[in-house]
Amino acid sequence: MAATLARALRWLLLGLLIMWTGGSRLRLLRPALRWGSPSSSWSPMRKTWALREASMRLGSLQAFMTTNVNSSVVVPELTDATFQGAKVVKPARDKRQYEALVLENGLRVILVSDPDTDMAAASMNVHVGHFGDPWHMPGLAHFHEHMLFLGTEDFPEEGTYEKFLAENGGSSNAWTGMEDTNFYFHASESAFPGALQRFSAFFRNPLLSEDATEREMKAVDSEHKNNVPSDSWRHFQMIKNLADPAHQLHKFGTGNYETLCSRGPGEAPSSEAEGGLDARVVGSCFPEDGRDPVADLKAFNKRYYHARNMKLAVVSSRPIDEMRDHVEKSFGGVPRSPDKPDELLSTDSGFFPFSNRTGVAVDVVSVREVYRVDILYPAPPVPRWRESHAYRLFSHLLGHEGPHSLHSLLRRRGWARSFSAGFGLNLEDCIAFKVSADLTEEGQRHIDEVVALMFQWVGAATKLDAEVLARIHAEEQILNQMSFDWAERGAPEDVASSLSNALEYYAPDEVLLRPRIAAFFDDSGCKAIQASLTPDNAILLVTRKDHEDGIAEEAEAEAEAEAEAEAEKVKKASWDTEPWYGTKYRRRPFSEEQKRLWKGDTEPGLQTLRVDPGPNNFLVDDFSVAGEEKPELRPTEEKAFEESRAIVERAVPGGASRETVLRAMAPTVIQASERHKIWLKTDRDFLVPRGVCTFHLLDPSFYLSPRTFLSARFFTRILLDQLTEDLYDARLAGLGYSVSATRSGLHFRVSGYSQRLTDILEHVLDRAHKLLEEMANAPAGADGAAEQSDLARKFNEERESMLKDYRNFGKSSPSGLAGYWITQLTMDRVFAANEYNDTLLSMDASGARPELDLAAVAEDVQAFFGSDGLKLEGLIAGSVDEARAQQAVESFLSGISKFSPALSSYVREHGAVQEPGDKVLEVERLPPIEKNNALSLELPLPEDAMEMVGASPKRSYSALAPSLVLESVSKNPKEQNSAVQVLWQLADGDEEHFSDAVGSIFCSLAHTSAFQELRTKQQLGYAVSVRYGRVGASSLRMVLSLQSSALPDPQSLEERVQKWTELFRQELEEMDEESIQNYIEGTPTGPRGHP
Repeated sequence: MAATLARALRWLLLGLLIMWTGGSRLRLLRPALRWGSPSSSWSPMRKTWALREASMRLGSLQAFMTTNVNSSVVVPELTDATFQGAKVVKPARDKRQYEALVLENGLRVILVSDPDTDMAAASMNVHVGHFGDPWHMPGLAHFHEHMLFLGTEDFPEEGTYEKFLAENGGSSNAWTGMEDTNFYFHASESAFPGALQRFSAFFRNPLLSEDATEREMKAVDSEHKNNVPSDSWRHFQMIKNLADPAHQLHKFGTGNYETLCSRGPGEAPSSEAEGGLDARVVGSCFPEDGRDPVADLKAFNKRYYHARNMKLAVVSSRPIDEMRDHVEKSFGGVPRSPDKPDELLSTDSGFFPFSNRTGVAVDVVSVREVYRVDILYPAPPVPRWRESHAYRLFSHLLGHEGPHSLHSLLRRRGWARSFSAGFGLNLEDCIAFKVSADLTEEGQRHIDEVVALMFQWVGAATKLDAEVLARIHAEEQILNQMSFDWAERGAPEDVASSLSNALEYYAPDEVLLRPRIAAFFDDSGCKAIQASLTPDNAILLVTRKDHEDGIAEEAEAEAEAEAEAEAEKVKKASWDTEPWYGTKYRRRPFSEEQKRLWKGDTEPGLQTLRVDPGPNNFLVDDFSVAGEEKPELRPTEEKAFEESRAIVERAVPGGASRETVLRAMAPTVIQASERHKIWLKTDRDFLVPRGVCTFHLLDPSFYLSPRTFLSARFFTRILLDQLTEDLYDARLAGLGYSVSATRSGLHFRVSGYSQRLTDILEHVLDRAHKLLEEMANAPAGADGAAEQSDLARKFNEERESMLKDYRNFGKSSPSGLAGYWITQLTMDRVFAANEYNDTLLSMDASGARPELDLAAVAEDVQAFFGSDGLKLEGLIAGSVDEARAQQAVESFLSGISKFSPALSSYVREHGAVQEPGDKVLEVERLPPIEKNNALSLELPLPEDAMEMVGASPKRSYSALAPSLVLESVSKNPKEQNSAVQVLWQLADGDEEHFSDAVGSIFCSLAHTSAFQELRTKQQLGYAVSVRYGRVGASSLRMVLSLQSSALPDPQSLEERVQKWTELFRQELEEMDEESIQNYIEGTPTGPRGHP
């Protein structure tokens, strides 16, 4: 192994350096709380099955109505005695054991013994986020989170924690929110005691050294500078900026060097640091005797990092008793909490952050070309909302995407690409419900109608009575119960992190149950929420890049006679600058006329909508598990089982148990011909009633030119848009689907409860056939006609969206752009972004319409489906037996027979179906070239590169210098960062001595070394990573990515990377066999999460 790694290092001599000035960076501080998100992906299940009879059962589920209780009743405080030994409610099929305990120092802990995991994990949640920052030091909580990783009294050397985890197949991370900070790690089971000791030292005896303090302040500053160009970060801070300046919400959470560094006595505050504060707090923010960051860190640690303010979750395969012993030894030394209860500070400021601050519109200037409308309704939280899920109920009602929803109406009119509802803010003293829409260019021209529809749609939900709300709540409970009963096993670190955070808000017996299933229906809480959803209590944010340039379309609308008064107000409104991100914005109050309009229901189209969704026709009633009913092997699996047994036995002598072999066993072929091959992998490990069917139609014709691939993208994007409304209920019922175009062809995928897989598959294929027919029958120039069909309007909307993406492309992060150029320069047959952009803009011979129109798309897609070389590969996995798998294959063949009859007929005529007792089908895999897989170009040696492009007089050449260099400049004028990416080709894909396992271990060593040297010691930027990959079946590669604002130019970053390369080479040469063996043994061998 050591010799192999040494040879691999020599291959580092082949390199490619990509440098890009400008870009944003990765983030660690989260801009939203764990318990909410405005995105539609967070929004809970919305449309549910209509109740038929109270006695009807769906599997283990019974239709029920939960009891309405008085949410104002005070719930008794959870005592240590109540916490200790609480019985955790879990799904009936959950094999894990749980134990809640309280250590002598008061630390509350939940232990999870999982017999099926080979990785251990732990997470500590500390109930303080950046709301705990002192006013004079914004970013202290986030900064303190960073500092805990930089040494403890027990393990003082920086980087030893990360190195220990990396050697044992693990990693760590943390996040700082507004009210919580969460730390977590995972590592191999064998390293569990050592990892727990090192992790617990964070909270027992952190060093918080002066030397590390100065360096880490620069890392925080670098992180903030990478966030500055991000519209999502700017948007979040803008919401905070609108709050009362004396409320914690107004704080700047990330911090930067200015806010964290020390100031000498008498030095005046800077305008940037104090620009966001008002007279009530400025006086106490910056003491005249200056600041001592180390003292501030230690004071913050003492005040908040004590046992009662923390919650710990630990996951391991070890018995509960053994886990308890390790936890008591490792965490028993965490400081006890103060005796005085008032030392456990609440994040409640004592006053509402948006008092007298609603009823306003805010225009926000974006960095990228976006057009977004958000309406926030801030209000004090209703009591016990986490138990009642009252806000989720309204998110369910307003955010649903099925027929008769606002989402559907806006999409049909071509005004919005998406619409969502959910939490905008989620705090102890304030919850802001939020509805959002991402608009198209057409939607921009109808902004007034869109805003009116959004307000009136929300208003419709306020008119639903308690009986209707209770029924919808009960219907949703059924889906939530299904989700709880059949929850799949997550990765250990994800389980630990979510549990430690949930313990802050739920009793241990309900820590799994209550986040998914409501305890009761809260009539009074729903009424309070309805009362808050009014225009008087709203804040309207309109985010757009060209606000500052006059907003031509808006000015046109305001020129109308009836809007003259409002237009005058807009002209008088002055632009302000948010102090931390430099975002331009202006505020203007709602007019009385606007509020009267928005409180009504007169907007055209509103009467066709229905806030109360109809019945869900996609629920399942068969929860049987295929691998559980028939644990015996099928005849087709016998050979694969024996082959897997031999492989496992070689890797782990004596460890080839039946369970281990079944887990490692490859899928088996159930159908094959010269033009198709179908595999099946029946799950016998996770044992949940879910499966997945993936079918790949393979032909290179979709990737012949930028035009053909754009045609494929048009087809799939419009298809998915049509399926959104058709199958929204299916998604709520736990089913999923996707259709995607790649360079190898068209991929169809359906997933979810096994009973309904073929139903979803048939619907997707039927809709695809209808779409292709509609495209083919569209009259020439239909997409350019004055009166457009829904299809033509959607086509133009997608074209506009793609063009906007390409216009925004140059403002991507520098590391992202560098990765793009690496792909362009090292991979064969890859089209560039400008080629796609030019194709979309090119006109036909007449110059009257685009060359790529609906007719051209239909022609290209039909050519793909009609290709003589079209082939089919499929994989069916999960809780699917052979009979159901064959049924899925037949459904797919029937579906594609409508637009690809030749392939369907061939498969039916020539395909062999595996029958019990037959010889196992043997058909060669398709070679990569037939799949049109990406191929890697071989990089030249340095001397060959100089002959190709010439030597640069500005550069020095060393043995480890890259052979090719590309330099470019960012198109984003706000960018403060540079990036360097270096690619090394390690080996050809067919070199047996350099397997993926070797490459993975090699890159793990490199990542640990680079992160410690470039990020931690030299503080060159927060975004430092080394990743390993394979280009199709071609070369194996390692890529180092470094993004930073610490040095003046990317050439300086390149020099640091070259010096690190020499250091890493030395580290490899000095590494003994035992250290390398630690990395090998620490590599996980089993599944860590869901299938």
